[in-house]
Amino acid sequence: MHKSVNFDYFGLSDIGMVRSRNEDFWQVNLTSQVVAIADGMGGHLGGDVASHEAIINLMEMIDAQQPQLVRFQDDQYRKTVRDILSKVNELIYDHSLMESHLRGMGTTLSCMQFLASKAWVFHVGDSRIYRLREEEFCCLTEDHSLANRLKHRYGLSQQLDKLYPYRHILTNVLGSRPHVVPDIRDITYEEKDLFLFCSDGLTNMVSDRDMRDILLSSSSLEESGNLLISLANSRGGVDNVTIVLVRIQ
Repeated sequence: MHKSVNFDYFGLSDIGMVRSRNEDFWQVNLTSQVVAIADGMGGHLGGDVASHEAIINLMEMIDAQQPQLVRFQDDQYRKTVRDILSKVNELIYDHSLMESHLRGMGTTLSCMQFLASKAWVFHVGDSRIYRLREEEFCCLTEDHSLANRLKHRYGLSQQLDKLYPYRHILTNVLGSRPHVVPDIRDITYEEKDLFLFCSDGLTNMVSDRDMRDILLSSSSLEESGNLLISLANSRGGVDNVTIVLVRIQ
């Protein structure tokens, strides 16, 4: 029998100060112990549809495969998750072709599944997952953005990155093309580890240092989450802001 992992969580999604609609979505699945966040985009109403479809379909497919996933070797796990994400991508893409107002829709998707001995991270886009272990705060995902690609390929500096007008263009999203290539990796977790899942509405407004300081100084997950979103909004709140905090017990 699969041993469950004990964790506390808190999630919150805010429309921000500028947008007229919230296209972010998040969900925690306690049955399969999966946490997911998505930031939708494109089409007249497509972003909202894409982010919801991505997470709801993902959770249903993982639940259906859960008895096998917990027993799989690493290669089998990766292949199964890759197949699941390919199917989720196909469903969103096909839906966008059927309705003109959804054309071009897509979404980021960043997820973790906690198993007894490790956790798996699977990720498309620029919604991030961070881990705070004691005082060490690190990002577990790599943005699939044009700026990040140029940074790796040509050494684009962080200062130029902020000035580059197309830095937020995504090179990899779910649902906007017939095929998707997700990042899939396994990580360790320990008791008291704190994981932060967030959309770019947070990371574009709040530095990693400020995030770390808030997480270290807050007395609860709820306090941390509310402070992070309040800070993003106080600095302009130009996008929807979504956070999910998970603490291992």
